[in-house]
Amino acid sequence: MTAKNARVLIVEDNPTSQDVLLQQVELLGLAGDCAKDGIEALELWKMHSSSIILTDINMPLMDGCELARKIRKAEEMEGGHIPIIGVTDYAMPDDIQLYRDSGMDGHLAKPSKLDTLEDILTQWMK
Repeated sequence: MTAKNARVLIVEDNPTSQDVLLQQVELLGLAGDCAKDGIEALELWKMHSSSIILTDINMPLMDGCELARKIRKAEEMEGGHIPIIGVTDYAMPDDIQLYRDSGMDGHLAKPSKLDTLEDILTQWMK
């Protein structure tokens, strides 16, 4: 699937959803770090070398779209590109376009199924 040393940054304000995603990532043989909002995620992204970010869209303090915009702006100056996947209940075409416009590479519908998560991770962590 992916490299065993790959790290997934999970950004989710709901503790139950955070735990579910982390357990799924670990079942797939990967390590995960968790942040409860975009501000915390931005700091973790700067400090750790994550391979991909799975971010909720609607969070307090800084939502997933703003997080994606800030990361993309930093990448413009510093180089690189980390895949960012929006994890959301809202997956209508207009919503998906909003996520892409903010700099996200894809989306994953909640609740996520293990095989769907594995497909997303495989696609974006080549």
